[in-house]
Amino acid sequence: MSSKPRLFVLTDIDNEPDDAESFVRLLLYSNEIQVEGLVAVTSTWLRNEVHPETLHKILDGYEAAHPNLLKHDKDYPPVEHFRNLVKPGYPAYGTEGVGEGKDTEGSESLIAAVDREDAEGRPLHVALWGGANCLAQALWKVQKTRSAGETLKFASKLFVYGISDQDNTGPIIRRNHPIIPYVVSLHGNNSYSLATWHGIAGELLTKQRTGPPETIQPEWLAKHIQIGPLGSHYPSTEYIMEGDTPTYLGLIPNGLNNPERPDWGGWGGRYDLLNDPDARLYLDTPDSVISPITGEMCYSPQATIWRWRDHFQQDFRARMQRTLDGTDPEALKAPQVALNGDSSLDPLYITVNKGSTVDLDASETIGQDLTFKWYHYKEVSTDFALAPGFPTGDIEIAPHSKAKKVQVTVPSVITTKGASAIFFTEQRDFHVILEVTKQTSVGIPLTRYRRIIFTVLA
Repeated sequence: MSSKPRLFVLTDIDNEPDDAESFVRLLLYSNEIQVEGLVAVTSTWLRNEVHPETLHKILDGYEAAHPNLLKHDKDYPPVEHFRNLVKPGYPAYGTEGVGEGKDTEGSESLIAAVDREDAEGRPLHVALWGGANCLAQALWKVQKTRSAGETLKFASKLFVYGISDQDNTGPIIRRNHPIIPYVVSLHGNNSYSLATWHGIAGELLTKQRTGPPETIQPEWLAKHIQIGPLGSHYPSTEYIMEGDTPTYLGLIPNGLNNPERPDWGGWGGRYDLLNDPDARLYLDTPDSVISPITGEMCYSPQATIWRWRDHFQQDFRARMQRTLDGTDPEALKAPQVALNGDSSLDPLYITVNKGSTVDLDASETIGQDLTFKWYHYKEVSTDFALAPGFPTGDIEIAPHSKAKKVQVTVPSVITTKGASAIFFTEQRDFHVILEVTKQTSVGIPLTRYRRIIFTVLA
């Protein structure tokens, strides 16, 4: 997890403002995500035109902000890097843009990115902000021009996250190339409010009282995001704020996310693997989270994103501060979590016997004005979706969940519905999350994490 994840974006930009919003945020994380493609494509909402020129307009803002960004991190790429990545896809809907004579600069650049040798064997994450026909065309051409083995090798290098199916090619890709790990919300036509990704900010559209509301309000965005040379290119929301952003939120290195384990949960939501031996399809799954508005338990796929909302929105706010003149890089640094002497962002794996107690020490974490919070991520630690109040093997944390040093005791039994106690019959993983928040000197709370995975032996 120490290397930058690779990302290739297919966007129906200009369909509505949210793609432009997501692109602005992505540019602020381009020091930590290796962006390898930006292709303007169609979707069910933008069927016969593509708009690469809009990406270039936003890049004008990035170019103006770039000198300030470099003061915070030398890894921000020059604007020419992104301008060279911007390509058009085929200006037709879905399968009308796939087949003989339908190659485009976009589909060719996608093939080239997949074929590019990567010494670390990192997958190419393809983010579908719109339709998938550019990806479908790339796969169609590879299948037509290469052997079955070469096509399989090509497809195995991909990792796809679709914001639902926004054209008719996604299902075809999944049927023809089941080796591709594919994250997607499947639901009735246009029933987007059911999708996991809707947890980014969907309550403002559906009028639900669930996730924390402040940091997605127009007033908050105007004050903290729509500022400076890049933030001025962040448009006001029409339907949903940044509906496409979950495709890469889970790629951001923060100690919680694991780009290749969407079933572990993180800023981009949590998706469980379909029980199909011939597919690598990750679908919506719920978390149980207490609403900060009502105090009631919410049980939904959207909660797998909005539970982290205040953290990733405040992080975005701090990133936008980097674009402004006179900001202090030290004042905007997130905490560096040290766990048992290890300051990496990697999970800490611990193998124990059932009923064991383990000491965990985060007292060497770097940063001032820190708060600590330890908790069991129950939904990741079980084989079934947890309805509110559904009992399962629990983790004990002592002396309390906000200490710098704790003792964690893993269960010796699993309690399940209809049975008082069932002893382990096979080893099981339990995920504990350490959450550390730093109150910065400029008043922006920044949060980083460490994930501890206890493998409890039978």
